[in-house]
Amino acid sequence: MQIGRCWFDQQKKQLIDQSTEQIWSLNEHEFAVLAQLVFHRGRVVSLEQLSPIKITNEELTHVVESICRYLGEQHKSLIEYVPEQGIILHKKVISHPFRLLDAPKRAISYGNYILILILTVLAMTFVYSNLSYPTNTKPNFARQILSTQGNITHLLVYGNKQNNDSLRRKTEAISRHLRRCNILPWQSITVAFSEDNLNLSVVMKRKNSDGWEFNNAKLILPNLDHYHVHSDWYKEVSICA
Repeated sequence: MQIGRCWFDQQKKQLIDQSTEQIWSLNEHEFAVLAQLVFHRGRVVSLEQLSPIKITNEELTHVVESICRYLGEQHKSLIEYVPEQGIILHKKVISHPFRLLDAPKRAISYGNYILILILTVLAMTFVYSNLSYPTNTKPNFARQILSTQGNITHLLVYGNKQNNDSLRRKTEAISRHLRRCNILPWQSITVAFSEDNLNLSVVMKRKNSDGWEFNNAKLILPNLDHYHVHSDWYKEVSICA
């Protein structure tokens, strides 16, 4: 009976490797188990069917391991042992698709290496092409406001460069209001106008004993150009104390 690359000689109770001519003489348990598998080839041999052999589960496991070793790496999958259920001798080698993560220490093939390299380059190209970089990292206008307490507050104003004159007027107006504050508690005030001048965002920052403290305010109006932000508003949003 041919099993993989081996010939099973039931008369001599031997497995013969036909490629190397190596001969394994089977012990009593190995021969009895293999004989049952050959007789029921392609079907599961239950543990009950193997009970006449009088073999323990641990001994059965060792027997299966020995037979697989005799068959060699290429054909050992012909025998499949299902713990607590039984054993089956397949009619042909069962192939298991190789997955890279199943064997992290196994060397990958040249084809897989090229595929991984191509996918990596494509992924980097996709990420790079979809990156967006800030178009305006420097403020349009910057002012230093000296408060009545003698402290300096840095005012940074961002907005649409196409309306630079209008933005300059807004910056000067904001600076005047800040100088009129009785108390200006912030070290830095950042003001950002939206492209359509319908939104005004303010971020305030100062450092205290616990670290940096932040506050923010947002003003939404039909048109900021026609709105006079009075001094009370600066107090309402805690820009001025």
